[in-house]
Amino acid sequence: MGLNKYSKTVTQDPTQPAAQAMLYGIGLNDTELAQPFIGIASMGYDGNTCNMHLNHLASYIKVAVNATEMVGLIFNTIGISDGITNGTDGMRYSLVSREIIADSIESVVAGHYYDYGKTEPSFNYGVWRYYRTGEIPGKRPEYCFCI
Repeated sequence: MGLNKYSKTVTQDPTQPAAQAMLYGIGLNDTELAQPFIGIASMGYDGNTCNMHLNHLASYIKVAVNATEMVGLIFNTIGISDGITNGTDGMRYSLVSREIIADSIESVVAGHYYDYGKTEPSFNYGVWRYYRTGEIPGKRPEYCFCI
């Protein structure tokens, strides 16, 4: 079985021309449609020092993924800063946000049939919940997880 175990559902099935048209529309070609799709989840936003660099990091990860004959697709999710909300009513949203993050990652990975996910450590639950393979950038291979 190829590495595109899931994505081939939308990229190789002749009954899915609308999905394929959308993928051609983002600039993919026939060769790329035959490659595994790698979801790259970013919680990047300019709202705090912990997250302000993550979109930039995601773009580097995408370049590295694309260099390995796979298709990197960046998507975003939310983030609530514990440092900013600490001591305020905003902390009520911090723990809840973890579920929203996991739900959003699970929704994108499952809904778009991504084969693999590259995530920041706080995103792992979304990948784990849908039984996909994932990796934490910057960690040695023994710290990667496979479900």
